[in-house]
Amino acid sequence: MAKLLIVYGSGEGQTTKIAQRIAEVVQGKGHVVELVRGNGLPSNLNLANYHFILVGASIHTGKHQPYMVKFVKSNLSALNSKPSGFFSVSVSAGSKVPRLHALAEKYLERFITETGWKPTTTTLIGGALQYTKYNILNKLLMRYITRNSLGPTDIKRDYEYTDWEQVTKFAESLVSLLDKSSASAEPQKATR
Repeated sequence: MAKLLIVYGSGEGQTTKIAQRIAEVVQGKGHVVELVRGNGLPSNLNLANYHFILVGASIHTGKHQPYMVKFVKSNLSALNSKPSGFFSVSVSAGSKVPRLHALAEKYLERFITETGWKPTTTTLIGGALQYTKYNILNKLLMRYITRNSLGPTDIKRDYEYTDWEQVTKFAESLVSLLDKSSASAEPQKATR
């Protein structure tokens, strides 16, 4: 049994749903999972207590949440010293338009480069256009951006681009990594 920590950033809740699905799959395979929102980290969080650390962040106006960038930079040594992974959530990642999917890849690469992190695994996951949760300015901005990429522009409804089968497969791939991680090393106990 391995211990997985999932630290995530979410705007309107789609990344939260994705992190929860990953946790459900991993727990269903007998591992322990702790979910922590990146802008609400407990003061006693010790990354050494986990076999694997998964970080998730979503794209808003072309950037991942600044608090997630800060989390990775602040914990870079711990993240680079053990198995870790990153999932990047965006509408572009769920697009069938090649140039938009390529844009999602650039967002992921920029996060990795900016932080200096070397995760064991990464993936892109489609997010959601949640017009009904945006304030009026964001609704209009997102409609403008979406119109230019030939996407949906009805601001009275939401659009989900998450491929849940892909999320499940990614979680299952994490189970394999967790099995290897827990077999090779026990996490260090927190010292005070």
